Amino acid sequence: MASRKLQSQCRRAERLGVASELAALLARYLDQVEQLGSQCEDFRWGDACDHVQLHETPSLDPVMYQLGPLVAVTYEARKGGDLHHWEHEFESPLPLLAFGDSGSLWILGGGYRVTHRGIVG
Repeated sequence: MASRKLQSQCRRAERLGVASELAALLARYLDQVEQLGSQCEDFRWGDACDHVQLHETPSLDPVMYQLGPLVAVTYEARKGGDLHHWEHEFESPLPLLAFGDSGSLWILGGGYRVTHRGIVG
């Protein structure tokens, strides 16, 4: 089914004269998926990231309300073969937790990075 949809969209791009541009966009997008998958596996200590999902993320809401500094985050993930709850306490500068008109929660700013060691900072 997905193959037919892809073929249909490729024919549509050819009719519109944008097939090569579409192929270039797709190649860059697939490169990003592969690179992020590798980073995810490093973050999970070699465990495969088997739930690849592509999301259209909303753009930042132009107006947001700050809920307050985000001091910690807890998430459930499989790392090194075991499922655990992982908690990370943020260091200064703390990120802010905010919400906007779209109803989405946003983590804004802060001095953290996501690395092969996990959330750092």
